Amino acid sequence: MAKISQDPAVQERGTQLTLDFVSTTVSSYPKPGKPTPATVPHSSNTLVREPLLLLEITKNFSLLERRLYILVLRELKNLQKIEREQIQPWTELRFQFHYSEIINGHTNASIKALVDKIRMRDISWTDHDNQTYKSVVIFPETEYQRNKGTIMLTMYHKVIPLFLDLSRGFSTYQLELALALTSDYAQVIYPYIARFRKTKVWRISIDEFRRIVRAEDKYKNFAHLRQNVIDPALAQINAMTDYKVKVKTKLQGRAIIGLEFSISYTSTLTEPEEVVSKEDIAQQLDVILGMEPTAAAEYVARELSYYSSLTQDQKNQILAGGEKLMSFLRANLYVQTGNVNNPDAYMAEAVFHFKDKGKKSKDFVYDAQPTGRIK
Repeated sequence: MAKISQDPAVQERGTQLTLDFVSTTVSSYPKPGKPTPATVPHSSNTLVREPLLLLEITKNFSLLERRLYILVLRELKNLQKIEREQIQPWTELRFQFHYSEIINGHTNASIKALVDKIRMRDISWTDHDNQTYKSVVIFPETEYQRNKGTIMLTMYHKVIPLFLDLSRGFSTYQLELALALTSDYAQVIYPYIARFRKTKVWRISIDEFRRIVRAEDKYKNFAHLRQNVIDPALAQINAMTDYKVKVKTKLQGRAIIGLEFSISYTSTLTEPEEVVSKEDIAQQLDVILGMEPTAAAEYVARELSYYSSLTQDQKNQILAGGEKLMSFLRANLYVQTGNVNNPDAYMAEAVFHFKDKGKKSKDFVYDAQPTGRIK
């Protein structure tokens, strides 16, 4: 864990707020070339919170880049806010880590290559107004002090809110387990598994899954995708984390159109309650309603296919449009946040006002309530 530097440079400069984070490993670990421990000590109770927007736009990070990025999230934990308006206007954040938190038995060349690569890494996103598209470099200034084994990063001020804003949802997972994963694909999939630990199921179209694991143009045969991506990643997650995950395919005829991951979770660590923002749900709904008719129809049909408890007649009622379609789209977005314990039961209640395996609910009020808090 890091300590906030007491250097005089850490202060409010006029209206500019700057802050230095210096990992305790900077002073506790030896210089490069000296023996390093087999594992890097971290508190087994250290949780990091990764904003969902960042999870989406950092999917192209390499294994070592992602480890460095996760360490940054660790340092920012106390600055992150669920209420967007509580985020302070930091103008500069600087970080120092010892190389041993990222890699064991390194060469100087590998660390220098990492520092160069993450300095050039840019991210793109659409702002809260859904009108402003931005593309910026995350860490415009990086430094590697070879004699100390220290990596130094300076975060660009325009990306700071992305790291601190939890209002659009986040995934919570254990630091040391994330750092222990050695597979690129396991590193990418693990936060999604953690994200859906409450629902105990993660459903995703095969096209979307290929996109998040960067396999759009390779492993075209699903057997190859499973052999080279899915099975090795899940084997490592099952062996090295608190999750036990199984996967099955969703078929349309003979074609595989989706994946369903069944998730069991054994950790007793506590974590913050998450806000499900009605504002963000409304924005996502606007995006869906703005789709071209063909794309919208494909989206609804695909999402309906994940709810096995709905009868064909119920699905037809939803596809017919009107209030039931809108109720389905809203409820499905809440399910996708990972804050609904029983997606099928929640959908039946939200769309058809049914509870308890089809019994009519006497006290149904729509928009109630996923397990997360609604703001």
